[in-house]
Formats: sequence, structure tokens, C-alpha cells
Amino acid sequence: MFTLKKNTKFIALGAILILFAGVLFYSFIKSRKTTPTPQTQVNVESPEEILLIDKSKNFSIVLDTTPSESLQWEVKFDNSYINLVKSTYYPNAETQQNKSSGTQNFEFSVLKTGDTEITFNNVHPWDKNSPLESKIYKVTIQ
Repeated sequence: MFTLKKNTKFIALGAILILFAGVLFYSFIKSRKTTPTPQTQVNVESPEEILLIDKSKNFSIVLDTTPSESLQWEVKFDNSYINLVKSTYYPNAETQQNKSSGTQNFEFSVLKTGDTEITFNNVHPWDKNSPLESKIYKVTIQ
């Protein structure tokens, strides 16, 4: 009977040590600095950050849009680095009936590695020279 209690204590102590080692290992892994993971979908408020893109995958940039105000995003980029695959509008769920706001998804394919920029201008179709808003994304393709 005495050895059964002693074995139970060792088993419990072993389980606690394993659990403690797991917590330490998890903390160590989370605290390590890693290289940024290439992105496949970009939905950022601040275009000032550099986007790291994997050369083997398509990537998307998603922007808020308001087609009811006759605004549209015009995109400019160096077509030696990337190619626009498609641009798709998605209305917000609550405004799906009148399409007053939503998001515009711009999907790009990568042609070569390097650094480039993508510029979006929010314009009225009849006045493309005076954008109401501009966003410039710096892109590093690796």
C-alpha cells in the first residue's frame, strides 16, 4: 500500500514537471523574433508598412470603397514586377441591398522578385486627375 502512494506521488510530480517544461518551451518560442511571413492577403489601415510578398503566390490588397458616391479605386503599378489578376467588389452585409459601401479586392500575381510600389487613387470616373484619397503600398517580393 505504501509503494502505491509513493508511485502516485512520483507520477504526479513527473506530470507537473512535464507541464512546466511545456509552458517554458511555449514561452521561449513565442518570445523569439522570427522573420516576417510573406502575406497573401493584405488588409491594412496604414500603407506605410512594407508588404513582404512570397514570389510563388498571388496576393490581394483589400480596400474599403463607396461606389454609391461614384468613387472607384484606380490602381497603378510597375507591370514588370506584378500583374493585376482581377478586381472584385464585395458589398458589406448590412448594405448589400443598396451597395452603398463595401470592399474592393485587388488580386495580383508576381512576375519577379524585388522592390516595387502599388498606388491606389480613389477617384470619380470623370475626374481621374484629382483623387480624393491616395494609398501607396511599398512591396518587397522574395
